Amino acid sequence: MKSKKLLTILLGALILPLSGCAPLLVFGAVGTTGVIMADRRSNAVMLEDQEIELKVDKAIRDLPYGSKNHINKVSYNHVVLLAGEVHNREVGLTLENEVKKIPGVTNVYNELVIAPASSFGERSQDTFLTTKVKGEIALLNIAPDFYAGNVKVVTERGIVYLMGLLKPSEMQPVIDRARGVSGVVEVVPLFQTYYPEKKDK
Repeated sequence: MKSKKLLTILLGALILPLSGCAPLLVFGAVGTTGVIMADRRSNAVMLEDQEIELKVDKAIRDLPYGSKNHINKVSYNHVVLLAGEVHNREVGLTLENEVKKIPGVTNVYNELVIAPASSFGERSQDTFLTTKVKGEIALLNIAPDFYAGNVKVVTERGIVYLMGLLKPSEMQPVIDRARGVSGVVEVVPLFQTYYPEKKDK
């Protein structure tokens, strides 16, 4: 009986990390609930960002040259970042224009480049860099209400894009910490200024 119980515990320990998301690496035992509590967007805005991303996905699927494009998209507080590689200029501009038509989108950062789609190895390296940058940001002790979850990190071709709602005093420390990570080619801050008293309920 004891051996069965021990096996159940061990299996649970193995399954849990596989079912978790990247924020678990940053917040530890706090998990997903901690990420939601730390997010400075209202619940309504978070849902709207998810809906925007779904619509961007559809716009990407409708683009010509399918597999020749590799596009990473993020919507944060109604601001959309498009990063990655496209087959030609027309594809990038078409996508940008389609995203601008999506209800709720207030701004689009088009960081797409005309180049062959990145390889699996290059994307793995970008993912690794994103993890390292998040880990470094998590070590910052800027203010009592600052958490790594306040910053969205996206990496393409070694270029780190930083999004999020930050106070002016929080921006430069985050940028400097990201720049100090080995392997980072460039840091592009795309922050929006955070005013606590103006957060939607």
